[in-house]
Amino acid sequence: MERAAPPLSGHFTIRSDFDDFLGARVLDDVHSLLRHDGSFDERLVLTSGGRNVVIPSGRTNGVFNAVQISGGAFIDLGVSSNSEGEIPGLIPIVTDELVIEAPAQSDDLYEHTYNIVEQGRLVHVTDTSPKGSYNAKIAERKRSFTVAAESIPSSVLVVPKYLGSFVFDNLPDGEGGNATALLFSVPLDGQRSDTQLMLPAINAAITRDPEIFNSTMNILAPKFYDTLRLLGRVASDIHAQGVIHNQLHLGNVLRIETPTDPQLYVADWETCYIPSHIDAPLARATELSAAFKSYAVTAKAFGEIGLNNATRAQFLHEGLWRLLAGYRGMDVADAYRLIKSSPDLYERAFLTMYNGSDDPAEYESVAELFNT
Repeated sequence: MERAAPPLSGHFTIRSDFDDFLGARVLDDVHSLLRHDGSFDERLVLTSGGRNVVIPSGRTNGVFNAVQISGGAFIDLGVSSNSEGEIPGLIPIVTDELVIEAPAQSDDLYEHTYNIVEQGRLVHVTDTSPKGSYNAKIAERKRSFTVAAESIPSSVLVVPKYLGSFVFDNLPDGEGGNATALLFSVPLDGQRSDTQLMLPAINAAITRDPEIFNSTMNILAPKFYDTLRLLGRVASDIHAQGVIHNQLHLGNVLRIETPTDPQLYVADWETCYIPSHIDAPLARATELSAAFKSYAVTAKAFGEIGLNNATRAQFLHEGLWRLLAGYRGMDVADAYRLIKSSPDLYERAFLTMYNGSDDPAEYESVAELFNT
């Protein structure tokens, strides 16, 4: 249900080959959402959350089959911020419960908080935009890093395809520009690992039925583990370019099956930054820690519903071994031998990655283990 709001206007800037990714009239559907004049057909929505809405693209191009409108609406999930360590992600939509709001035309802001490394310190950064949209500077950062990511040498990385932008004429961003929405071609209906892996695993655990849980995890656990391996490999490829993605958590990635080797889709490039040469090892270590911490959320949920510690510990360590193997280009067996040869180092790194820390010194063990 669309909440009543004055219709919005704006103008598109669209890449010339957009029709390789969008079927006929799909751009009209996108425009009807962005106008917020009541003409948008909510039955089109595949997934949604925060300031993202995903609808069918009407055309399949490889694994890409949907269009994500980022910053064109606000879907109220009960939060108005995206803080580091949280995984809001996207959710499957039940149309009867869907409430689409137009981006804010007031001082109502959406906050995105994360860390960067500067001069050996962890610095908290908070980006603000009109709720449901992006300010012009953040939109440009998201666009430019996403486009640049397509050129990262990697045999496993899949990134969104930037299709264009929509600048709202009558919606100032509070920083001298106008609120801006971005269009991306995305794979597999816009799904990510939070809905494909984490949610089904937690739902199986909630049943407290060992048979249901074990049968579910027999299917999901190998996918979890391989996602961590691919995440490590992709992180290594990104870091080799001097870049920190800064949101490499399970809510932003999805393992994609292909006829040859699996690949990893990675979304949300607006928090990328390039640390100094001196700060790079710490920045990489904190990125890897945040990635593992997002994975650990599932194991923590297992504990909250009474799953035994041995099962949770095995799940955690199996994941970390694969993250390490992927990052360092090792077989899992070689990563395991490395861990066994340095048990104290591994224990310190594991605890830092599991718990997180605001103390840069805590990440030295992570940097050493992963050779960042």
